Amino acid sequence: MARLPTSSGMAALLLLVAFVVLPSAALSSSSSLLHSPPESDETSGGSEQQAPPEDENKEKERQLAKEKAYAAEKVVQQEMLKYAKEKGLVSPTNGTGWYRGIAREFVDAHNELRARYGVPPMKWDNQLARQARRWSNAMRKDCQILHSGHEYGESVFRSYDDWNATAREAVFWWGKEEAIYDKDKEKCKYGKVFKECGHFALMVGKRSTKVGCARAECFKGGVFITCNYYATDLDKNKNKTPNDN
Repeated sequence: MARLPTSSGMAALLLLVAFVVLPSAALSSSSSLLHSPPESDETSGGSEQQAPPEDENKEKERQLAKEKAYAAEKVVQQEMLKYAKEKGLVSPTNGTGWYRGIAREFVDAHNELRARYGVPPMKWDNQLARQARRWSNAMRKDCQILHSGHEYGESVFRSYDDWNATAREAVFWWGKEEAIYDKDKEKCKYGKVFKECGHFALMVGKRSTKVGCARAECFKGGVFITCNYYATDLDKNKNKTPNDN
């Protein structure tokens, strides 16, 4: 305004034009923000920045969770490397517990047994596998033979000393319960409680339709394996798992 002509008429006219033009320009700028990213402080004259959208905040939280998980895994790797050096051991999976083809190995080992009993093959279920992996990883520190207590059928296996036990080895070990399993009644023989033949029952029972497993290597040697099973209620024809909803 200091550089305007001194004529009062001209000054009034310019002021009128300014009041008419500026609102129109501001409206055009706001509309463009709906179709393009907000400008930085350098291009917008230092205007106040908007708060990041909710989706962006969630993405940041997910990224932070990943970073924490990565840091925790690094600690695990260091503990395992220390133990491996002391005992002269080598991890076949570099401490991850997972090797190529392991899911297929679990499924094939189960279905070979099921074929002998004339029951349909099982299918792999990712949700069951995720639950199994959470539990196997949680047990890595001391690898006690404990169950997670969730709603699915569950079998656990633990080897000792080295990290070489495989998926098929766990299934073979559970298969030793076949001698006390009653195929027709789908329960244990000789009045034995279910837990004494339960691993085998879950593998070959007609009601077991889906399986998901995981393998983890214990900090102080040994392998911990978890397999989860979804059992269809044949009497009530409840065929859905949480994945089907």
